[in-house]
Amino acid sequence: MKTLLALALLAAAAPAAEWKQLYNHKDFSGWQQVGPGYFVIEPDGTLKTWGGMGLLWYTGRKFGDTTLRVVFKTINERGNSGLYIRLPEPPKDPWYAVHATKCRSTRRATSGTAPAPSTR
Repeated sequence: MKTLLALALLAAAAPAAEWKQLYNHKDFSGWQQVGPGYFVIEPDGTLKTWGGMGLLWYTGRKFGDTTLRVVFKTINERGNSGLYIRLPEPPKDPWYAVHATKCRSTRRATSGTAPAPSTR
């Protein structure tokens, strides 16, 4: 199932902290992929999945307690994706995050802003 993701990943360490955009809509700076599935960057900066199960994770820096804001859009109501937080180590396969972290699913919505689950 192909999923179209429009991401504006932002993180702030505290409510008064300045937001930092984690995805620049141009390249995968600070990101790594694992698995047979992968993401491609469309001309408008949107990420599109190809090839099945894959995992894209942020390696730019580690965060403690923080707030994430994710803007997403799936291709249709059957699109399925998720936001995984607190990876304890770099994943060796795309299913690692499913079994080792907390997830905020985007399954029931076709677009919107999904707050990450509580990190405390």
